[in-house]
Amino acid sequence: MPSTPRAPDDGWGSQVDCGGMSSRGRAANISNEAAARVLRVMGVVALVATVAVATHRILFVARSAEAEAAVVDTTVIPGGRHGPAYCPVFSFTPSGSTTAVVARGDVCQSGGPAMANGSRVAVRYDPSDPSSVELAEQTSPVWIIVVILASLTAFFGAMAFTLGRDRRRSFAG
Repeated sequence: MPSTPRAPDDGWGSQVDCGGMSSRGRAANISNEAAARVLRVMGVVALVATVAVATHRILFVARSAEAEAAVVDTTVIPGGRHGPAYCPVFSFTPSGSTTAVVARGDVCQSGGPAMANGSRVAVRYDPSDPSSVELAEQTSPVWIIVVILASLTAFFGAMAFTLGRDRRRSFAG
């Protein structure tokens, strides 16, 4: 009876023919492939987060209105890594209204109040929900998040591309 050629043992008890590649070579390719997949997923997640944050920000700025506000109080939120957070409370009158709105801003900081009571500042608010208020000049922190997320997307994509390219090279050579 003629004997049939057998594939090399992969060390796990199964016979797998990988074109004469050693177990270590196969393991390295599998780990590179898995890492590339994980990086692709992370890149897609970072891309989706970038688009979501940017879209939310653009839509808020597009639909919001600006008003002059006074700081009337400071809310202290206990805890946090750097101690309590101090959040200013604004009072302003929305456009077309005679009733003042009092709302806590989202510009909290640790180490003490950022603005003294009575300070006058420009705020942006959502006309359909005037309690959603932020400083008018507060655009850079949100865009910094968008830039960081976009950078992560590019990094993960480049790493996945590099690992994928290394994997293709190892099969070709």
